[in-house]
Amino acid sequence: MDVIDDSRCPSDVECVWEGTVSLVINIRYNSQDLGNFILNSSNLHKASFMGYYVKLKVLEPYPISTEIIPKSSYHATFRIAEYGPD
Repeated sequence: MDVIDDSRCPSDVECVWEGTVSLVINIRYNSQDLGNFILNSSNLHKASFMGYYVKLKVLEPYPISTEIIPKSSYHATFRIAEYGPD
């Protein structure tokens, strides 16, 4: 996983727009590399493969205006599910 953009509104600031986060993930299925996919905090962006999808649910830590988040500190939670009713 590689975070390529984190424009989320810091938790200690009031923003007009909440911002977004984008990241690149690599998907492997049964030892087969299915490639890199870009996900973002919008529910519209999902990685699709073999009847499944992966969606970004949470990316932590949440930004604070006075701190820079090292890329190695990010932890993501994903939803992996078969296509069908959400």
